[in-house]
Amino acid sequence: MHRSMSVASRIGRSTATIATALYRNPAETAPQLMMLTFGFLTGSGGLDGNGGIPDLDFQLGIGHHRSLLTHSILSGLVVETLCLGFIDLVCTIADKLPEDRDPIWDVLVSRGNALVAAASTGLSAGIAYHLGVDATLQPAAYHDLPFSMPIEGHQAVMGANAAAEGVDAMKRNNSVEV
Repeated sequence: MHRSMSVASRIGRSTATIATALYRNPAETAPQLMMLTFGFLTGSGGLDGNGGIPDLDFQLGIGHHRSLLTHSILSGLVVETLCLGFIDLVCTIADKLPEDRDPIWDVLVSRGNALVAAASTGLSAGIAYHLGVDATLQPAAYHDLPFSMPIEGHQAVMGANAAAEGVDAMKRNNSVEV
């Protein structure tokens, strides 16, 4: 019971913090909140945990569902690297453009890092959620492991990846200014 009270209290504090930030500075907070939500939905595939980044193995034609490449912290690492590379590219391009460039470039340069941080936090939380659902509610074996193990082992590995991605999201959450 103590643990559930702690979680409920943290959710309440987070909700109050978000509401206060939206009230005080909606122009800054709303885009970050949107990117956080977009990241979560992209990472998780939605509340049912079907789709999202871990299920890209279907679209990529890896050969089997539940690939270790997509159903682990590796997918989060790849997507976060792509996001950071994209914002770095935007900053580099903006630096090379003439002074009379479209104002969107200045907005992307000034707010891009905060938006990418929010999206990355949401992605990590979404991937953690998806892997948690797959480890507990929709258990199935990884298909590209070089060894065999019982289904409980697969669930443990996926659960550990969910926990690691969740810890990463919580650590990163401290840098998001929502």
